[in-house]
Amino acid sequence: MGCAVAEQEALHENADNQRAAVINKQALTDLFDKSEGVFSNGTLKLEDVVYKAINEDRKNMADILCELAILKEVNAKQHAALKKYLEGCLRYTAIEMNEMANSQ
Repeated sequence: MGCAVAEQEALHENADNQRAAVINKQALTDLFDKSEGVFSNGTLKLEDVVYKAINEDRKNMADILCELAILKEVNAKQHAALKKYLEGCLRYTAIEMNEMANSQ
């Protein structure tokens, strides 16, 4: 399952009500714009989300980052697509982290 699809499923599963969904959607935007977001179950910092994503799937994250570096120099369109995919993976990780905070 792709990260973007998983992200959408996680958003819906995590949102017990419409208010939580709105809070989490804004928090995801803030996470990338301001390097932290206030989710329904607490604040997450972008560096913590990246760290967790890397620890959970080190090989995939390393591959994505290497490809990003290469594509930046040779293919702007593919670079943008891969960057969007990486952001989707990080969004999914953030929603997962928010869910875990709710279950504790």
